[in-house]
Amino acid sequence: MSRKLIITQIVIWSVVAVLLLGVLAAGAQGGGAPFAFRFNAGGPLRAVHEQTLPLDGIGAIALNFPGADVTFLPADGGGLRVVQYVWPDLPAEQYFTASAAGGSLTVTQPRTMPWWGLFGSMRWQRVEVYLPASYAGELTLTASSGDVTLPDALSLSQITLNLSSGDLNGGDIRAARADIHTSSGDLRFGNLVCDSYKVSSSSGDMELGSVEGSGKISASSGEIRIDALAGRAEVSSASGDIRVGSFSGEGGVSAASGTVSVGFAALTGDTELRSTSGNVIVTLPKGTAVSVEANCVSGDVESEYPLTFTGERHSAYGDTAPNPAVRLKLSTVSGDVSLRAG
Repeated sequence: MSRKLIITQIVIWSVVAVLLLGVLAAGAQGGGAPFAFRFNAGGPLRAVHEQTLPLDGIGAIALNFPGADVTFLPADGGGLRVVQYVWPDLPAEQYFTASAAGGSLTVTQPRTMPWWGLFGSMRWQRVEVYLPASYAGELTLTASSGDVTLPDALSLSQITLNLSSGDLNGGDIRAARADIHTSSGDLRFGNLVCDSYKVSSSSGDMELGSVEGSGKISASSGEIRIDALAGRAEVSSASGDIRVGSFSGEGGVSAASGTVSVGFAALTGDTELRSTSGNVIVTLPKGTAVSVEANCVSGDVESEYPLTFTGERHSAYGDTAPNPAVRLKLSTVSGDVSLRAG
């Protein structure tokens, strides 16, 4: 064995040994199993800081919690109660602070991580936010690392969620405007009812119950699954399948790499569905009057409606019923186009 290879192996094993010692030290400090702290910080989390903040005259709440799971819970009183849990310890200078000015309440924690946080994937902290159901103003949450769990129902004037790393789980959201983004993590919630919305994910899957309003839903890498979609919507995925169970409205659905599958309940305006690499599967209610144009470069067009085919079934056009009021364009570069009667 060469000297260079021996030195390389020594360096690698030294790094592994240092990491293992750090893990054992962190586990011993918490008095628990060495690897348990990845999920609960090695021992039971304990409340280290708590505040109940009055919401009189407050129309906007901004929360910033780096390195913590954030869970929203219903509040008993009319104030905003915030409880910070941690293991094994946290210096007082890392407690969250709160300030109010001009009708806005800001709650934030310093972006500081102890050495043992490196071995716990920063999952050494949890914050509980008790939000009164009567609060109907603006809510902004920035979370750098950690999962976020929303309450079963939120009714706000505006909600802005920005997660750098972690999953987002929630119930129903009703707001005039919603702006929701996850950089790395899955996004799941029930019903989203908004005048306008923007939901995006850089890396992660989306599972949405129903979405109503006007807006955009996009994923750079991950699947998008929506049970029901209503209004004017633009849905896109750079890499991943898109499946919409029921679409009542207009807009567009596109996937750069993945299958697009949409079941229409009603078409209210011109709509386009396309995929660069993947199948396009569409179901229309029987009797729906739509002017259809379907094209594929490599693949076939199949239709349960009487369309006119050209180019060896690579393209087709026609009306699904007399006097169509809207147009439906279907296309894929590599894949099949299927138009079905539901």
